[in-house]
Amino acid sequence: MWPRELARYLGEARHWGYNGYGDWLTAFDLGSPYAPGLYSSLAIELYDRKKAAFRAASSMGMRLDLIACPNLVYLDQLRSDLVAEKSPKMLGQLLCPSKPEARAIILDNFDRQFRDLAEHDVALGSWTAFAYDFGGCACDRCAPWILTFAGLTREVRDVARRHFPAIETRVATWWWDDEEYRRFGDWVSQHEPGLCDTTVRHIRYGAVRMDEGDLPDGCRRLAFLHLGYGDVAGNGDIYAKFGAVVAPRRLPDTLATVAAQGATGFLAYSEGVFDDLNKAIAGALALFRSSKTPSL
Repeated sequence: MWPRELARYLGEARHWGYNGYGDWLTAFDLGSPYAPGLYSSLAIELYDRKKAAFRAASSMGMRLDLIACPNLVYLDQLRSDLVAEKSPKMLGQLLCPSKPEARAIILDNFDRQFRDLAEHDVALGSWTAFAYDFGGCACDRCAPWILTFAGLTREVRDVARRHFPAIETRVATWWWDDEEYRRFGDWVSQHEPGLCDTTVRHIRYGAVRMDEGDLPDGCRRLAFLHLGYGDVAGNGDIYAKFGAVVAPRRLPDTLATVAAQGATGFLAYSEGVFDDLNKAIAGALALFRSSKTPSL
């Protein structure tokens, strides 16, 4: 969408009941807009639109969240001696963060992105780290990946705080297994208590319950609410491949279930206008269930 069109769209989402807006400064299929001597016009245009969308949401009183995949890098930063090893859950343009030069590139990218947002009046309230699916490295030095991800998340958090001192750190548990919950929780408890202010809990395709994996005490719970499919996940129509989707049974059941599990809100995941009916349903139901608007 053009910036003014997207601003109107965000105003509609605010009317539906949402109090926050999250997006990511994707590197996928893009050259770096920050590289000296290079000019990635597509990345520059895309980032300008994203910053305009963030500012539009903020002007409506919506909280801003930056989605981040910690070791995803730009196309022009991929080098054969630095690339990550892949496993089935690991997708994208990935560098191995156990290699010092690659880690420096990763952290410099985040420094540039957070600085860019701060300089363009994008007042982030939080950032959300994903270990998968854009993300990961399966090499021996990064194993187990979830612990490498934990350490990298701590470093990115420190970078974020240089530009947004009060920023909240959120960790999304998309595709985690039980052992990863345990390992991550143990690492945080031992090495960095308080790393995660909030966890965004994975809900499996077709399920209505969020994961109950162990994580450190004190983490607020949000549910990762997938809007991109209907009431069932087994018909192949995930991510609206066949057109508009609607989930009039799954979404009410999910919101009731995750509330009983202790979720104080949700992060609603969308890939476009084909799930607008689900956006409206989820926002309205959350408002109906609570005297205040749902949390992003």
